[in-house]
Amino acid sequence: MRIKAKAVFAVLISIIIALPFLACKTSGGDADGNDSIKNPGEAESGDAGIKSDADARLEIDDELPEADFGGAKFPILYPEWSNYILGLYFAEEEGTDPLNGAVYKRQRAVDERFNVEIIPVMNDWDKIYSELAKTVKAGTDDYSLALTHVINGVYSMISSGVAVDWNGVPHVNFSKPWWNHRMNDELSVYGILCTAVSDFMIFDPNVIYFNKEMIADYSMENPYDIVKGGKWSWDKLGDMAKAASKDLNGDGVFDESDQYGLVTLTSWMMESAIHAYGLSITKRDETGYAVLNLDNPLFYELTDKLNALMYTGNQTFVGYWDPNAPKDNESAVPMSSGRCLFHVDPLSAAMRYRAYEVNFGILPFPKSDYVDEYLSLSWNGFMIIPQTADLEKVGMVSEALAAESYRYVIPEYYNVLLTSKLTRDEESMEMLDIIFGGATYDFALNLGNWTPLSMPLTNMQSNRITDTASYIEKHRGELEKQIADIYGAIEKNYLD
Repeated sequence: MRIKAKAVFAVLISIIIALPFLACKTSGGDADGNDSIKNPGEAESGDAGIKSDADARLEIDDELPEADFGGAKFPILYPEWSNYILGLYFAEEEGTDPLNGAVYKRQRAVDERFNVEIIPVMNDWDKIYSELAKTVKAGTDDYSLALTHVINGVYSMISSGVAVDWNGVPHVNFSKPWWNHRMNDELSVYGILCTAVSDFMIFDPNVIYFNKEMIADYSMENPYDIVKGGKWSWDKLGDMAKAASKDLNGDGVFDESDQYGLVTLTSWMMESAIHAYGLSITKRDETGYAVLNLDNPLFYELTDKLNALMYTGNQTFVGYWDPNAPKDNESAVPMSSGRCLFHVDPLSAAMRYRAYEVNFGILPFPKSDYVDEYLSLSWNGFMIIPQTADLEKVGMVSEALAAESYRYVIPEYYNVLLTSKLTRDEESMEMLDIIFGGATYDFALNLGNWTPLSMPLTNMQSNRITDTASYIEKHRGELEKQIADIYGAIEKNYLD
């Protein structure tokens, strides 16, 4: 009977996973069932396929016309948060670091090409919407472009009508490889696209770092081979983590002075497990409307696996750290300690890791057996155009910034991520291609405005909630109201 039950379960899961993908494959329009969205590109992610062939990237023409904006200012509003403060977007001088140099040259190249002056304007991470709304209400062109947090203020910019529909912006060509097409599909509503992501927005998913010395010391299978073989799962990670955990001082108590197979946290980073597992918080129904997608066996299976991994046994150290906060960006058992086999952190943390004396590698989040591709949830923000902006200028500069990033900045970013104090990890090149190629977004997370089901794992794990079904039912109405509000706001502000 157990064998039959497992077989039935596998069939049910396969159907659940396949239906939304089949719908996307057979649809002739966008994710809402419309034909109006201007997103004809075949690639699923603008970040995909970095590879090592930089020359091929240089050959793709942005096809922008000549233009002279007479020295016009191009202010870009951005939050004091995450990658924005790591020097990946703006640079005042070229310096000696190749990545910093590429960022600097990108800005200067666009400035000189169109005779504009790009001016970065930083504000608090939770004040971007209010600042943008103020300038739109006043009818002044104070900002040409705004870069946002991954969640905060994004819904408000759309619901208030502050943002421009990117589909109507001249010179923006979504068929080019520097635009992220998955994001276009996931966050468009009725064919309206108020957010955009190009290679100007540095992709920053959460990943699994691993200690190469510990893999060798314990004679474990090479994690790179496990990923490439399609077998990188939470079960596999858990088995390896159990083998590596050790009570170093023999006091019978596992604390921050001991050795662990996995170091993770009960916060936003673990949300990435949902999408890597082949799930999404919402999916589109037959009409293109976003509906809750967590009330299914696959999500219950995932939460059971994570609860067992994090709270049963001694293989996992569950702590708290925030890599977005410069003064508190390390866990109590960091990768640099040499006392953890696997460590969860954002991809951008590799810029910090490369100074470690530990030889580390980079892996995507584990997937389920029901999907073939490794998906990586994006935690970078979005580009928003205020209604008062000069669209001719914004479209041309945005396209050029994206193209320059694709050609020069992203390859240099790869180099930084792959090069540590000890060695250059060429094997991780393929892992980065897999991670970048699987860049994905989530309607409920990005537009959910902090409702309990927009970050379900964070809320459940932080409060040690193990009754998944009850949690979903308790908060279902809040998310459904939020979704209805989003659709209503788009109808009011863009379709009336």
